[in-house]
Amino acid sequence: MKSKAINIFVASIVLLLGQVRAQQVKVLKDSVQIDGIYYVLEEIKLDNKNVPLSAIYQKIRNPHILGSYISATPEQRLSAKKDTLKALMTSGELRQSGYGFEHYEVFYHKSGILNLLVNVQSYGSPFETKRYHCFDLNTGKILGKALFANHESLLEVLSEKLKMQKKGIKVSPAALDQYQIISDEKGHLNEIIFCITDTGQYRNSGYETFEVRLGKKELAFYLTPQFRKRLLE
Repeated sequence: MKSKAINIFVASIVLLLGQVRAQQVKVLKDSVQIDGIYYVLEEIKLDNKNVPLSAIYQKIRNPHILGSYISATPEQRLSAKKDTLKALMTSGELRQSGYGFEHYEVFYHKSGILNLLVNVQSYGSPFETKRYHCFDLNTGKILGKALFANHESLLEVLSEKLKMQKKGIKVSPAALDQYQIISDEKGHLNEIIFCITDTGQYRNSGYETFEVRLGKKELAFYLTPQFRKRLLE
């Protein structure tokens, strides 16, 4: 009975720690009704005591929205988004203003690494932009291609996989900055999806993006030693 009680206690602590980690990154949401449709406003909120968050927010926030509003807290910036949207509706300038809605997706948040997407959709337009970010939360620095070693070889692998998709796209070093880290249910690295933009083919909705997936066995050779340990162990 004592052993069972200890196991339950340990399991509860593990669950609690998991919940604390999950709460370190939140997407705050609000909404505004326009012509009978509710438009969702979002803002990313980080809770990390290791490094100042202002530098991370500066890289995540789109400078074309509210002048980026760098010094604001997430709550203040979300409120400013709502106030701005309402003011544009009242003045009748919303459609021509090019107001942008930011949407956030968190792909990976473990071992001090944060990987997320910021998608910006313009009101009344199909145009959208997507930017992927990967941060080392121990330093506050953006990782991008610093997550990888053997860049030239990795670019060749990506190019070959694109050829298999019959896509004649040149893969530039910038492709190593745009990716999604995908983990399994236990939070262990499963694969990385590289999101490669075809800048030669512009459409009304923006540039087309193609995905190239590398599993953890393929990635083991291309991850830098320090991040290989954090992602695979």
